[in-house]
Amino acid sequence: MLDGALRPVPPGVADEPYLAGAGLARGYLGRPGPTAAALLRDDSVAQAVVVDRPGPAGPRLVAYVTAGDTDPDPRRLREALREALPAQLVPSAIEVLLPLRTTGALPPLFCVHTALALSWCYTGLLRHMPPDRPLYGLQGRGMAAQLRARGEEVALLAILDTFPIPSYPSGSTRVDADTEITTVLTRLGFDTGPLPAHDIKASDVVALLRPHGGLIGGLEESHLTGLYDYYKAVIPAVAAYDPPPYDRDILLFTATQDLPENHPTAEAWHPYTTGKVHAHPIDCTTPRWPTPPLSPT
Repeated sequence: MLDGALRPVPPGVADEPYLAGAGLARGYLGRPGPTAAALLRDDSVAQAVVVDRPGPAGPRLVAYVTAGDTDPDPRRLREALREALPAQLVPSAIEVLLPLRTTGALPPLFCVHTALALSWCYTGLLRHMPPDRPLYGLQGRGMAAQLRARGEEVALLAILDTFPIPSYPSGSTRVDADTEITTVLTRLGFDTGPLPAHDIKASDVVALLRPHGGLIGGLEESHLTGLYDYYKAVIPAVAAYDPPPYDRDILLFTATQDLPENHPTAEAWHPYTTGKVHAHPIDCTTPRWPTPPLSPT
């Protein structure tokens, strides 16, 4: 038993227990059940599964949930878990799954979210898929490589018109959030001319998107602000992230119309796989695929 300064406390004094060695692994690692059960007590969670994933400092718990009566808020859920569970059972991340089709006997297809953390765009795939193949939207960086590292079989890694952000050292001033935000909005078909050249704020992005309606512009202002905050926060982390190589082939689909100067090519994915990159150009613009355009452009 140790106090807040990690000093032994006198016998009979209540404080925090600390464990080390194999006993800790036997006591917590591989026991995600209590965490999942605690998540299911929240009205915003309909289903929950908790698994251990490899991390920089060793295995870590990651929770995947589907929405219940309201949209799950990962930050609020983690705060609730911290109050109800020992720290070792609180997942390091909670990811929200979007069940686009839950029925079918074929292996499910999991679609990782776009740069704006939305998986709704993959609803356009449903009409092109066999009716007995489940489809889920999810989020997670380097997921295919992590699954392979765990010995799981990844039958297909298909990338839809997406390219890696150049990797920079953590905290590097070369990571320009304003440029990245403008680039992704331009790729989605929005005219970013009205945005300021520097210090883009959430209110600037909301004012740009709301008049267009559609999947993104039709969101509530609080949701748009949340998407902006999320994307701006993850840009430095994504730029500094060095994913493990994927040991299978990659299927890459790319739009070919209205490409900006210095647009990346399939070669940008070569450092991230020990297999081949099979590129399939599609005669369309990015906003028109795989769903209808997100704006009148």
